[in-house]
Order: sequence, then C-alpha cells, then structure tokens
Amino acid sequence: MTTDSLGLAYPDFLDTYGKGKRIEVFLTFDHLKLEEMLPDAKKSGMIIEKNGTIKVNFGLSGVLNVENNPIEQPNVWEPVWDFAFMVSAKAKVSFKRDKKTGVKKIRAEYRSAEIDQILIKD
Repeated sequence: MTTDSLGLAYPDFLDTYGKGKRIEVFLTFDHLKLEEMLPDAKKSGMIIEKNGTIKVNFGLSGVLNVENNPIEQPNVWEPVWDFAFMVSAKAKVSFKRDKKTGVKKIRAEYRSAEIDQILIKD
C-alpha cells in the first residue's frame, strides 16, 4: 500500500506525507501498549456459553509507518500514527458427525463483530 491509496480515503494524509511513498502497518497484541493507549479497555479473553455461543474480546495496537525518503534513503521509515482498538466477536459453534465417514466436524456460524474504543494518535 502507498500514500496514494490512503490518500483516497484521507486526502489530508496525502498532502502531509506526499505521493507514492510506501506504507507499513505493524499490529501487535501487546497489552502494555494497549493499556497505555486505552486504559479502560476490556481484557482479552474468550467465553463459551452453554448453548455453544463463543464470545471473543481482544485488543490490537499498532503503528503506521511511512517511508521517509524513498529515493535518497530507501527503507527508512517514519512512525506516523500510533493506534489501538478493541474487537468483540460472537459465533455459534456446533458439532456434526459425517454419516459416511464418521468424522466429527466443527461448524462456526458468525453472529456479530464490532470494533470499538478506537484511538489514533499523531
């Protein structure tokens, strides 16, 4: 991805960082960084209810880097944004045995997903 791609959705980004520069996104599950950026964030974890519904909560934090000067100094990156967000998802899990082979299969049916508590720092 380049600054041109991100500039389509966020024109100010293109004005600030210039055209044609490569973008690198680094994601991590690092809880220390997540707690620093989102102190009220829920803890990561998974709950399995009696009816087979699975609820998953996890946080991601990361950095968006832009190539500083691709012609004079290729592969030198400038950190532009620090960001963090929480993800919550639900799925219904069921097991079914194949009548022909006898193999037990797991089926996960998506129920919902949401991203909340988003923070982006310049």
